[in-house]
Amino acid sequence: MKIGVRFGSVFTLILLSIGAYSQSTPDMTARLSFGTSRQFSLEYRKPFKESLKWVIGADYSSEQFIDPSPNIINASDSLVTFKQYESKISRANLRFGIEKSIEKWPMWYLGANIILGYRLSKESNRIYSDTLNKNGTWYQKVEYSDPGDYSRIKRHFITTGLMLTTGLDLPLNERFVFNVNVSQFFEGAFQVADSDKLDPDDEFSNSLSTLYSDTRVGLGVRYSFK
Repeated sequence: MKIGVRFGSVFTLILLSIGAYSQSTPDMTARLSFGTSRQFSLEYRKPFKESLKWVIGADYSSEQFIDPSPNIINASDSLVTFKQYESKISRANLRFGIEKSIEKWPMWYLGANIILGYRLSKESNRIYSDTLNKNGTWYQKVEYSDPGDYSRIKRHFITTGLMLTTGLDLPLNERFVFNVNVSQFFEGAFQVADSDKLDPDDEFSNSLSTLYSDTRVGLGVRYSFK
């Protein structure tokens, strides 16, 4: 019974703070978001009307993909040779946008950001073998070092896109606010160059344009400049 009363009291205080919360000063946010990739963000917000804020942000994210089903390119009783694709992608973005607090629930907000950025994609096709020893056990992933058995490329992209957000700000004290954020990210990437290319079998195309989207959930802390 006491636990129920305490929980009800805390919940009531949260609802009262949601109704009373209002921010009229700039703030800085550090946030970690999770989706297909992990993203770290720094964000500056400046109010310009009662429920509107300008937003300037910078994001960095990275992700890795390893093909779980490599191709078998040669096989015998004691040797199986595979080719496996891998990629590592890094993104650095600048964001410019606007946020609007919901009138009846000012701790909740909606936002839209335009994104400009750079993407680096490191791709490779590795060839390795599993070999059978005299004891009947397999040694795995003995990689070939001959350049003819290995291909790689670094692709450089200019990116642009849109990020739509919704979130909740929970005040911790006069200066610090806990932030929960959900965002939908859309990106168009246009390859402008490549480097470190080793492609004896011409496996990588010369130019790419790609579309990408991701949903991310972020947790962060805001610091208010009062």
